[in-house]
Amino acid sequence: MLLVGMDTSSQAASAAVVENGGVVCEYTINQKRTHSAHLLPMLEQMLQMTGFTLEDMDGFACGVGPGSFTGVRIGAATIKGFAQALEKPVVTANSLETLAFGCSSFPGTVVPVIFARVDEVFCAAYGCCSQGFVAQIRPSVMKITSLLETLSEKECLFVGDGAVIHRNLIQDTLGKKARFASNRQNIISASNLALLCEQKVMQNGWERYEEITPLYLRVSQAEREYQEKHGGKKE
Repeated sequence: MLLVGMDTSSQAASAAVVENGGVVCEYTINQKRTHSAHLLPMLEQMLQMTGFTLEDMDGFACGVGPGSFTGVRIGAATIKGFAQALEKPVVTANSLETLAFGCSSFPGTVVPVIFARVDEVFCAAYGCCSQGFVAQIRPSVMKITSLLETLSEKECLFVGDGAVIHRNLIQDTLGKKARFASNRQNIISASNLALLCEQKVMQNGWERYEEITPLYLRVSQAEREYQEKHGGKKE
């Protein structure tokens, strides 16, 4: 199975080609840049180096968030366009399970944490193994303190930019029960996304591009400001 995977839900823009459980090529830029301007040149350069074309792909793997609203839309729109034009299937994975997949060898609970705003995080908790995940906390948005209250009795590995930002609080709350992923594991990787999606295809089959739905988990800043201005009512 040959897949192109893309994730633009975070500060990092990442694209990868994977084949039959192995990484052929990955291109990740972890800087605050405009994903819309750099994603397609990244992909083009990666395909040139590998000798593949988009027509060679069996399908496309798409990251659907949560994360940056604009970033999620850029990645989803790009994958939808390719899939529609080339009549290829897709498969999706969210940012939290992609982060957890990169830590699947950890024997305890893996807790992906993505910074949302101030003291809120996008989060989940998984019991991970090489065959998949058991969701202990489904993807949610909540205060970091509320998340930590639910994990007080568990040995956990924290991963993601939210884990970096709130590391001191996590350590103070959970003590020795808290472990932290490496810096590289904290980046949402397109190769992890595509390898996870490859497993999903083998277990559950493909999806159609029309079914790609971003996982936002909360309303955008523009919607919040509108609701505050108009008392929570839409005209």
